[in-house]
Amino acid sequence: MVSVSSIVQRSGRIDFDDLRAERSYLSSRSCAQTKLACLIFALELQRPRMLRALR
Repeated sequence: MVSVSSIVQRSGRIDFDDLRAERSYLSSRSCAQTKLACLIFALELQRPRMLRALR
């Protein structure tokens, strides 16, 4: 699996109370949140492999 991201995720904050940006929408904030979520997802997919490699 390949995950592509950018520097944008550094400014991302996941707002769990407004995941769909229904209260307020800014395209740059939504982009940063999406990039951060994708990065976290990729890291979580990698975790079991890393743990197996440490054994």
